[in-house]
Amino acid sequence: PAEKGVYALYRRGRLVYGGKALQTTLKRRLAEHAKKIAGRRNITLRQMSCRYLTIESDWFVRAGEHALITTYEPAWNASGVGSHIPGRGRPGVRVSKWDREFPLR
Repeated sequence: PAEKGVYALYRRGRLVYGGKALQTTLKRRLAEHAKKIAGRRNITLRQMSCRYLTIESDWFVRAGEHALITTYEPAWNASGVGSHIPGRGRPGVRVSKWDREFPLR
């Protein structure tokens, strides 16, 4: 939906990433993930599913994402799949585990 909230990405039924859509919408954020996954090797969109919860309060969106990540420790949260890190891709900036496992097509 075009609302803010939290979401969980699953690969082959296993929780792999938890995130939030706060400055954007769930629709846009999940579309970003779909585009990124579609452009990678060793993974397909058919392997993926998601669940989401719309939340009106910014504080609860942040708290929900934090609870999701700290409770379940999804593997991709530590590997950079959803990060918007400034400088990513520049010389000297490390390549994430996610980028090594799922290189660009």
